[in-house]
Amino acid sequence: MNYRKIISSIVFDEIDLEHESIVFKLDILKSHQGQYSALLWRLDSYTIKPTFHVADDFVADEQLFVLDILTIPCLEEQVFDNENEVIKFVSNKLKQVFNKN
Repeated sequence: MNYRKIISSIVFDEIDLEHESIVFKLDILKSHQGQYSALLWRLDSYTIKPTFHVADDFVADEQLFVLDILTIPCLEEQVFDNENEVIKFVSNKLKQVFNKN
């Protein structure tokens, strides 16, 4: 059976933008064949009504990590030789996208 196992998760420092800040989480995966890949998540805020009953007018403001497939397109298809390669690649791409040094 083929699989990928999450071997580590890294939360990057906030990236300050003009009107907001953004937080990314990187999950580093290792396949059964020893290859490394990654999933990038973005912290987002949502106002949602819980599925369980609390009060009729209760709405929760929640922060959730959502899969980000736009910031670094095709990241899921990239294959790396080790964990450090993944971190370096994603870190450099985030710096490029957000013009940070």
